[in-house]
Amino acid sequence: MAFNGADAIPGSIYEPQLRMIAYATRHHFTMAAAYGSSECELHLYWVRPGIADYDAILSAIRDHPYYFLEDGELSFDYRDHQPPPAACADSLVY
Repeated sequence: MAFNGADAIPGSIYEPQLRMIAYATRHHFTMAAAYGSSECELHLYWVRPGIADYDAILSAIRDHPYYFLEDGELSFDYRDHQPPPAACADSLVY
């Protein structure tokens, strides 16, 4: 599982994200992208293998520029560079 295999911490700021990652991993979804302005500010995109146009959807997500909504900057795909959630605790907005 992404984020170093961390388990959801009930009631924590990480719980929704880690539950989504666990669900996607358990059900064999592909992480199409983890776009962000930094490794701690991400928008995650998942695609389920076996759906119609899987390859085209994956390509559309990965191959087109993504501008991060919060700052309007061109984003980097952190898909292969994700830190554990606790590393981003200081940047979380409550």
